[in-house]
Amino acid sequence: MAFASTNLQILEPSPGEVISGFIPVVVQARSQNLSLILKVIDKMGDVKTYLFSYSDHFYRLNLNTKSLPNGSHYLYVIQEGSKNVLDSPIITTVIDNTQPSLQAGVSSKLVRSGTTLSIFLDTSSELDSVDAMIDDQVQIKMQYSSSEQKWLTQFFVPYTMTEGTHTVKIICRDSKGNIVQSEVTFMICNTEPFFTYPASGLSVLSDSIVLKGTYHPGNDLYLYQKTKAGFRFLEGLKADHKGHWESQPVSLQNGFNTFSVHAQEALKPMCVFPSQQVIVEYFEQGLVVLNYHDICEDGNVFSRSPSQFKADMEYLLEKGFHFVSPTLYLSHIEGRADLPAKPVLITFDDGLKGVYTHAYPVLKELGISGFFFLLVSRVGTTENYVSWDECMEMQSSKVFSIESHTLNSHYFVDDKEGRHAALISRMPLPDGTVETTDQYAKRVSEDLLLSKQIIEEKMQKKVNFLAIPFGYGNNDLNKIVRNQGYKGTFNSGGGVNTLPLQSGWNIERFTIRKNDDVTAILF
Repeated sequence: MAFASTNLQILEPSPGEVISGFIPVVVQARSQNLSLILKVIDKMGDVKTYLFSYSDHFYRLNLNTKSLPNGSHYLYVIQEGSKNVLDSPIITTVIDNTQPSLQAGVSSKLVRSGTTLSIFLDTSSELDSVDAMIDDQVQIKMQYSSSEQKWLTQFFVPYTMTEGTHTVKIICRDSKGNIVQSEVTFMICNTEPFFTYPASGLSVLSDSIVLKGTYHPGNDLYLYQKTKAGFRFLEGLKADHKGHWESQPVSLQNGFNTFSVHAQEALKPMCVFPSQQVIVEYFEQGLVVLNYHDICEDGNVFSRSPSQFKADMEYLLEKGFHFVSPTLYLSHIEGRADLPAKPVLITFDDGLKGVYTHAYPVLKELGISGFFFLLVSRVGTTENYVSWDECMEMQSSKVFSIESHTLNSHYFVDDKEGRHAALISRMPLPDGTVETTDQYAKRVSEDLLLSKQIIEEKMQKKVNFLAIPFGYGNNDLNKIVRNQGYKGTFNSGGGVNTLPLQSGWNIERFTIRKNDDVTAILF
């Protein structure tokens, strides 16, 4: 009898990881001369196979998950044509193509003719070549920058291109000739000035803001604020020799503030382009909650590098934000304490190792504490996730309060209406029916109770909070969470929370991704 060998180990993706798009699969083996095959089995039992290539001491391939159905899949590796059984341990992943793995972008969504547009692609996949195709007409080869860890190119916007929206297709090829595409758009606007800062919808805690934008060099422009009575003229401006303009600090009213910029003075100015108008929401008192996932070098779109993370924390300190500890936060929602001016709360989801390796030392050095929400079933399963001993160290140091991100409900449910987070959805059953309300409540209750009990036993502390996977809670879920002894939930998405908090339920968080600029998010 032959037995499975541990000589083959799948390093990427991690067991239980949610994957999407065009992602790398990396395998470690003791020999360089193997012909290895990846087998992917979906929930219907269908099997697809893929052949690996060998490079840099590892076997690698790029898996296009868009050719596979959404949902759970089993992955394992075998040696082609071997008489002996040589395979890897089986891992389970969840495919969710609502999130892109190829993150394409341009330096500015809004440009003028005669200027240069920077185009980039951020991906963890190993690619042989990447091209940018503008409007299916102009093709430009992109180059990989090892310092920025991106594919980059530039495009001079000719004066012959029309005003309006244009499309850039990013065409990627790997060593096996597989082709995948991503797409991004930009807009040319020559006849009117427009805003480059802030992004419309920005939430701020400062009572004034400086508005910035571009126009033809040396040309006059006019800034307005929309009021209940109509439009209020703020000031006339002139673009500098590079086409940039900048306002004086503009006072903000509590709530929504709408500004527009125009080439001509008018009693009722009209916006031709959406970029001529921005909306800024000002909170006289508000709590900002930042949500990170992993801190590591060259991670996926939901990671930050160690240097980025430290810069984020130092920026918050420099700008007068006051970090809220888990203890103070709990006291506030229980009505026993007020929060300081410009409060910010730091949270992490999932339980990835980079939090212990890179974030924990930074927070400890700067005297910052926050919440660490664990996917309890993944703790200690691979080197990619923290161990219980590491969690105890972080909890004992008071840098982190260890809380729940569910036991094992970090996946999606597919039904006739589409895709929904498992924690807030009734699940289709094998017999073709759907969970009853009672069955749903039982499944979710058992998951949340067990995750809470395990953390409390391991950490010797009370678990009070739940971070909801993939987004937002609802009244049905909140009722179940409350019945299991939790005191509040955290959402995804973004937004400032008005103070004083009326409760600890459905707290908004800004998710910080790899290429986000925290200075733009938190003015």
